[in-house]
Amino acid sequence: MNTAKPRVLFVSHSASRNGATILLLAFLRWLRSRVDWDIEILVHGSGALLDEFRPLGRTIVWRDPAPRLDSLLPRSFARVRRGIEAAYARVALPSGPYDLVYANTTATAPLIAALAGRARTVLWHVHELDYAIASTLTKPAWMECFRSAARFVAVSDAVRHALIANHGIDAGRIDLVHGFIEARLLGPDALRARRERVRTALGIRADAFVVGACGSLGWRKGSDLFLQIAQRAAAAAPNAHIQFLWVGGTPGERAALEFDHDMRRLGLASR
Repeated sequence: MNTAKPRVLFVSHSASRNGATILLLAFLRWLRSRVDWDIEILVHGSGALLDEFRPLGRTIVWRDPAPRLDSLLPRSFARVRRGIEAAYARVALPSGPYDLVYANTTATAPLIAALAGRARTVLWHVHELDYAIASTLTKPAWMECFRSAARFVAVSDAVRHALIANHGIDAGRIDLVHGFIEARLLGPDALRARRERVRTALGIRADAFVVGACGSLGWRKGSDLFLQIAQRAAAAAPNAHIQFLWVGGTPGERAALEFDHDMRRLGLASR
């Protein structure tokens, strides 16, 4: 009788603090306490959450060679680049064979293209809508990657509809599991202390009403609409103590500079 543990590789597009990576961590913590599997985790690049993956399974960090190749070879050397990238993938990526490769987000597509042949089954957890999918790979490349997956998990009805209507995925191959995070319940005293600490750090008065949102900056996440809402609220209630807080984005990036520019032009710096 074969008593070998199922060998499963979870692939994360990032170790930064973003929704998809936090969801994967929550799922792995839940799963780890319920199964006796041989779990490995492939993470693209380092980040704040990398050390949180390590207790959950053997963690391998993948670094995309493309940026380094950009500095060494012009794009016109496409055939040479593909050969180097393929050779690097054979050496640097885990070899398998795996019973299952679990791809978290469509941003893992380049890795899945290299790993699909090393697994009996590929399960793809899709978080993105069409714009994000199209910005990663061309449609022919997507169709090739999607064909490698036995099943899909969609995080919302909108994602499920996009997979069916725009990417030709059969509805019977898609499971709808809404996005989730771990609930970290705090007692009233701890909650009050944390709230006061955050408000003090951000210079938000104790009696202010705070409107919050989170995500990377840019129209895809609605930070432009957030500013418009803040402007209308400030105009409608100029004397009310309402503050607007966006959590996310990278200082110095183009989207952050645009957000800061619009915030000041709309007279919202004090809000």
